[in-house]
Amino acid sequence: MILVTGVSGGLGRLVLQGLSALDGIDVVAGTRGGDGTTARRVDFDDPASLAEGFAGVDVLVMISAGYAEDDVVLARHGAVADAAATAGVRHVLYTSLAASGERTTLDDAIDIDSLTKTFTAALTLQLVDRGQLELDAPLPPLDAVPSFPYSAHLTVRELLTHTSGLANYRDTAAWAANPDSIDSPERAIAAAGADPLRYAPGAGSNYSSTNYLVLGLLIEQASGATYDDLLNGEYIRPLALTHTWHAAPEPQAPNFSTGGLISTTGDLLRWATALYRERIVVSPASYELMASIDPSTWLGAGSFGYCPCTIDHNGVHHFRYIGHSGGRTVLEYSAQDDLIVVINVTDSLWVDGRGRAITELTEQLRELVAAYIPPLK
Repeated sequence: MILVTGVSGGLGRLVLQGLSALDGIDVVAGTRGGDGTTARRVDFDDPASLAEGFAGVDVLVMISAGYAEDDVVLARHGAVADAAATAGVRHVLYTSLAASGERTTLDDAIDIDSLTKTFTAALTLQLVDRGQLELDAPLPPLDAVPSFPYSAHLTVRELLTHTSGLANYRDTAAWAANPDSIDSPERAIAAAGADPLRYAPGAGSNYSSTNYLVLGLLIEQASGATYDDLLNGEYIRPLALTHTWHAAPEPQAPNFSTGGLISTTGDLLRWATALYRERIVVSPASYELMASIDPSTWLGAGSFGYCPCTIDHNGVHHFRYIGHSGGRTVLEYSAQDDLIVVINVTDSLWVDGRGRAITELTEQLRELVAAYIPPLK
């Protein structure tokens, strides 16, 4: 049974309606003044009411705790957690509206930042599949950055898997001297080319957006088309990603093939469905390359591995999810569960332990789906 609290408010009402529309799921409502018939009484300021309200509940969806001073909200949360544990509630999910009352919807525009790399990896591997690029041959000279000195020493595979040794453009001497001077992919690549390689290509690993800027120029050079024309022709129009577009480079943000895509949760779900679930974007061999994650770095070709992780009897590491993240967005796919998860937060994923919190939330969502939503036929 799923209990949704706060259904007297707009957000709680919408969550209740959405869950109630699903077949085979037992959903009940909870409000502060519940009558015991249409809604259970669940008053966060009256902890004694919670035991009866949580009876028989497997999943508690807690919609806000109401506005109050921090100590009051913390006391409410503590009472809910204690009562849920006593009642045997298996999962507790919490959400609320921002203080402004703004809601996040599937069609809100999001700067997906480094998630752009999943599109670049797919375009690169499509050209490999078509024989227009080679995975393991030395790169040709870069026509757009003739001063780039490392082409003959690098391969497409090393760029895809972040094993080239190229410095991230944000870690270069040019960036340190004047970040605003890095205002295009060409200048970002030139900045990295002016720095020494961090290690011999293939001998180490470091996440570097420069790798994907070089791939973008290679894509244009090999295909004779612009990156954005290919993006639109191969993915955005055919997959009906109608709310996805590309922001132009600007000072400190070269964007291009490493970032700057603006999209929506709905479009990202469609993209992940085509790329990961239906596997219609690249060949089976190229998909396997994307899905092969280095257990020491958690990096693959345009993808990350996400735990929970296991090691089988042959010593092979298995990640529950593959996907990618941007500054505020995570996209993950679990083949084992046939589950796509897209999560957006309002600020950086990489501060205050938010990455770990997102991992825990993803697992809660997966367990909730596995328990209450039948698999797709």
